[in-house]
Amino acid sequence: MKDNRFRSAMKYSGIAIQMALTIILFNFFGEKLDLHFGKEWIGQLATMFGVFIAMASIIVQVIKEK
Repeated sequence: MKDNRFRSAMKYSGIAIQMALTIILFNFFGEKLDLHFGKEWIGQLATMFGVFIAMASIIVQVIKEK
């Protein structure tokens, strides 16, 4: 039982790291596009898109698990 809880905790901490990295990556590229095009809203839009992609990925992973 203890091993099963540890395995679950590791899996979900991995999902949190994946979510954070996805958002950071989209933010980074959005800021680069901001500097290139001179439009402030591109970085914000890219970050929000990263949040959407990260949440969708988590939902798909949880649904697959069930």
